[in-house]
Amino acid sequence: MPTNKLDLLIEDDTPGLTATVLFDYTNVHHNDEATVVAMLSITAPEVDIKNKRSPLNIVATIDVSTSMGGEKIRNAKESLKKMIEYLGPDDRLAVIAFHSSVFMVFDSDYMTGPNKNKATIAVDKLQATGWTNFSGALLQSFETMKKYEGKRGSVNRIIFFSDGDPTTGECDPVKILDMLDKAKIPEISLSTFGYGKDYDPELLGEMSKRGDGGHYLVENIEDCAAMFGTELGGLLSTYSQNLKVEVDLAEGVQLVEYMDTVYDVDDNVVTMPDILGGETKHMLVKVKLPKKTRAVCARPSRVIDFKVVYDDVGQARRRTVEERGQIQFVRKKGDVQTDPHPEVLEQIQVTEAGRTLERARTLADAGNLDLAREVVEAYVVSNDLGSNRYGEHIAADMNFLADNMDNDRQYRRVTRRRLVGSSHTYSTRRASAVADALFLNEAQTATRGLFVGDSGDAPDPDVSVTSDSTTSDSSE
Repeated sequence: MPTNKLDLLIEDDTPGLTATVLFDYTNVHHNDEATVVAMLSITAPEVDIKNKRSPLNIVATIDVSTSMGGEKIRNAKESLKKMIEYLGPDDRLAVIAFHSSVFMVFDSDYMTGPNKNKATIAVDKLQATGWTNFSGALLQSFETMKKYEGKRGSVNRIIFFSDGDPTTGECDPVKILDMLDKAKIPEISLSTFGYGKDYDPELLGEMSKRGDGGHYLVENIEDCAAMFGTELGGLLSTYSQNLKVEVDLAEGVQLVEYMDTVYDVDDNVVTMPDILGGETKHMLVKVKLPKKTRAVCARPSRVIDFKVVYDDVGQARRRTVEERGQIQFVRKKGDVQTDPHPEVLEQIQVTEAGRTLERARTLADAGNLDLAREVVEAYVVSNDLGSNRYGEHIAADMNFLADNMDNDRQYRRVTRRRLVGSSHTYSTRRASAVADALFLNEAQTATRGLFVGDSGDAPDPDVSVTSDSTTSDSSE
């Protein structure tokens, strides 16, 4: 809790994350060993990106190898220049380019008027040539980010642009990902943009997953601006970082599984990605309940406790919120809940959509296209998506994939990227393509509109907005 100048504890009335716990089945019979899903929902307050937001500290790393020539590099440069135009004097930016070698285009500095002009001119001069040195670019990006600290409470993000696979330096994807794991620290996140219809999304997708950032599939170059606007809107509205959830099960309750494959789990601690202003992130935990005596039916019984510890970016301090999940054991079979809670069911279906696509991709990569198609079709048949607000989108994805796995060539050239992108979308509830606008928050929608020429309520790029750096840190 913060203190005043007299070092006295003061009441903290600034909005923080809120947490709620719901179960798919809340009323269960006391004499059944029931399996239920606990859903922790974490909601962030809105972030006012027009007048008050956290400063940004960005390292933009752009592939300028030969394959990025022509429209690809022109579009990437225009998107980057649009971002430079938006940034304010409290934001830092570095621009790194890579082909056969890695070089600094614009060294990290605050985006004052003169520096914005210098950065824009430097980006304009970029030309495509040479090979693709992923590993060198990745290491240089983290080194640059760690060297330059932004203002207190800054959001630190590496944005990595490429259209292909590594062709020089370290080319083994497993070793590149290992390098990322060693370079990564909680204060820095990484987003990736994959350009064109020929690149393999596997490496860039996994880089963004491990880097706790977004992954965007830019198959149509004209869609790049909308996706870049989405990324910037997410950065501007970042509310919390370094979020960890401590899970404590009641006596006799057994863990079945953590259902969200994108979250890292270490014993009973789950690490979650950044949460944006106005966004709700969900975590699904399947547990098995023990049999109980009739005496427990008198009142709700504790099943699972969640302790959420996170960095409040705007307040620049560590905060905590706790929530308890309880089940009502009942004596009569007729009082048992028979229909799952609709909100929990919705998130289970979205999570299972991501998991289904991951399984289908594994099968298809191994040459089992018929079985992969059956897995996708089985999901659609077994899930009533009519009441799911994402249901129409999920069904369209699943049907497209089932219809486009007739042969290996078709799968490799068309379907595989859709599988990877859709799996990422449903697993993270974050956009990876233009069609995924249903997962955007208000800031992303507004900034996306700004980048594609429909500004709507997007903030004025000339307005200088900063974080509140006067709040004292607190420790657990």
